[in-house]
Amino acid sequence: MTLCSLSFACNGEDFPLPEPKIASYYAEPFHGRLTASGYIYDMNDMTAASMEYKFGSVVRVTNRRNGKYVDVVITDNGSFKEKYGRHIDLSKAAFAKLDKLGYGLLEVDTVLIDDSKQFRYKHGGKKFDRERYGI
Repeated sequence: MTLCSLSFACNGEDFPLPEPKIASYYAEPFHGRLTASGYIYDMNDMTAASMEYKFGSVVRVTNRRNGKYVDVVITDNGSFKEKYGRHIDLSKAAFAKLDKLGYGLLEVDTVLIDDSKQFRYKHGGKKFDRERYGI
């Protein structure tokens, strides 16, 4: 049996690709409820929940299957990785930009693209302001 791993080459060196992360989305039951950051969750905003990134981080999430990506702001956290094996929980609107909602779970890559507006908790007004984060 041969075990393989994906990699890419750069200047003649092979580099392994990072392990895929699992993304899901959250919607109606949480819409209008307060997030851990103090913002009110709006399933139509470009936001996400993650324990890996601090509140206010702008993260690029790329669907490994089709290459589509979306930039989201982390406004919530959760223990869904330990419970369900998920790394990032996207808003319904953000997930819909990556693939059909019916898929429910996607293999993705995540990259921190802006950490200049990170905060610990209970930041700003209750309504999320996407222009503040440039997305």
